[in-house]
Amino acid sequence: ARGAKLAVALRIVQPSSVEPISSARIVRVTDGQRVEVYEDARWIAPAPRMLRDYLLDAFIRDGRIAHISHDGDRPKVDYELLGTLNAFQSEQDQQGLPHAVIRLHLQLVDLKRDMIIASRYFEYDQGVAVDSATATVGVDAVVSAFSTASAQMAAELPEWAVRQIRLSRKGRSNGNGSGDKTPDTGVELPLRDPALPPAISF
Repeated sequence: ARGAKLAVALRIVQPSSVEPISSARIVRVTDGQRVEVYEDARWIAPAPRMLRDYLLDAFIRDGRIAHISHDGDRPKVDYELLGTLNAFQSEQDQQGLPHAVIRLHLQLVDLKRDMIIASRYFEYDQGVAVDSATATVGVDAVVSAFSTASAQMAAELPEWAVRQIRLSRKGRSNGNGSGDKTPDTGVELPLRDPALPPAISF
């Protein structure tokens, strides 16, 4: 069962990132780890902002958290979802076949207690369809693979966040000031900058 709606407010913060992932260019990494971009093709917005807006829509559609906003708004909220976008790119596997790859480290923060209540590294890897007639990969196929990977992310992240918030609120109601242990963190951690090493070194 999906359970009752949580009467809380969550702010989704645009994840931090580095060039070229932080731009609107569609990035590809060759099997030799060379970083390139698809010429004459761009996302509709820089990848971190596009991902934030995609997650915003996913949480609103999920409907289990009463109030959803993003970091462009400044209402008072109970929780923040923030993190680092480490990869949003096409990568070649050992056979030279392309995959759309999203790697995202997220932290869920209880603002009232100034505590990270959950932290997790998510990775989505979707194969890109090769044109059978030409044996080539077009940018449209790459975009389609990213769409599929993003849909997988949109299905998983609200479920994870709702579960962690319920665990945290259960810990509060039980009078446990330090909060429940969670499957993702083991213990609550003090709030800090969630920087991780970037997926690509330049």
